[in-house]
Amino acid sequence: MLTNTTPNILLGTFPARLRPTIPFDPKILYFLDRFKDALEETLPNNREAKALAFWLRRKHLQSFKNRTGNVSSRLGRGMIFHIAPANVPLMAIYSFIVSLLSGNNNIVRISDRARAELTPILAMMATLWETEPFSELAKHNAFIAYDKEKTITDAISLHCDGRIIWGGDAAIQEIRTSPLPPQAIDLAFADRYSMAVLDLPTLQSLSADELQQQAHLFYNDTYEMDQNACSSPRLIVWTGDVSAQRDDILNRWWQAVAKEAVQYDLAPIKVSRKYTRLWELATTCPELSDIQWYTNRLYVYSLTAIPDNIALLALAYGQFFQISLSSFTDIVPFLDKKVQTVTTLGIDKDTLRAEIRRQGAAGGDRIVSLGEAAEFDIFWDGIQMIEYLSRNIS
Repeated sequence: MLTNTTPNILLGTFPARLRPTIPFDPKILYFLDRFKDALEETLPNNREAKALAFWLRRKHLQSFKNRTGNVSSRLGRGMIFHIAPANVPLMAIYSFIVSLLSGNNNIVRISDRARAELTPILAMMATLWETEPFSELAKHNAFIAYDKEKTITDAISLHCDGRIIWGGDAAIQEIRTSPLPPQAIDLAFADRYSMAVLDLPTLQSLSADELQQQAHLFYNDTYEMDQNACSSPRLIVWTGDVSAQRDDILNRWWQAVAKEAVQYDLAPIKVSRKYTRLWELATTCPELSDIQWYTNRLYVYSLTAIPDNIALLALAYGQFFQISLSSFTDIVPFLDKKVQTVTTLGIDKDTLRAEIRRQGAAGGDRIVSLGEAAEFDIFWDGIQMIEYLSRNIS
């Protein structure tokens, strides 16, 4: 496959012969069961490993199968080339597993910035692949690393049956200059923006412990990934009539979030970037009406209106925009193609989904509850990945 420059193979082997399987092959499910057990036993204190092991529960994987159409008539496409993101390292593993469940062989390129976080998980996988029941997986799958060398991307792309690109818009455009075979599929997950819609009367009704639990879920959706994940809320939309008590409820909420944020690892460089961004906003954002500083770990920017380009409201490291709207359905006109996830509390999610369809919104692909924003699913950016990564033999 490669003739000149060769990438660093971290795990496995470049597939010499394609061997697609049926989706949810029992041998693959058995491997994932063992992989889950190994993660729990060997890396019990690794946060990423714990999250991955929980996601790999057999009942959870069965739910994927239940939501895949014509699953008994499907077969994997062949070899899938994954170009994984640097800002969410574990996405390389999720992408690989979904493709594996779809019946494919895989080559996964890992960013140098993600390698340190993924090393213990890949080591665990390598140990399993050395045992006889799973040695075949090592012959048909590979995790690799290389600098942004177009010759390597060209060579792999020309020999794959599908490509999954996770990255920024510019990076995706660059990678797409590497041609694919005519029948290969190309699936790109580009820069997206997400928000939360929270109902004030619901917050008002919560006890102190219940409010803190919701703030903890919000923390998991945002701070755990520095708000860098496409699904992490940056804009908070408040809805519901609480008349004169609004400010008290908002302060109670943000104080609870600030309490959770004490655990956030705020490096000096993050403080510097936050402070710089604060002054940029103060001078360039006409919709900005107020800035509230709770701690260095939490800045809140109040808006009088939502800009036409909502993606401009993209901050990180514990910075949030907020605005009040009369009804949660009032957000629908602002759900452009850049908007991916809407995280909710006290909102009728089915009503919001129906309104998105009724108004023909270009975005708003995921409507989830607080605490679920970062949960990876086979439906991503409005695409059923297992159906897309397999063929329906009719």
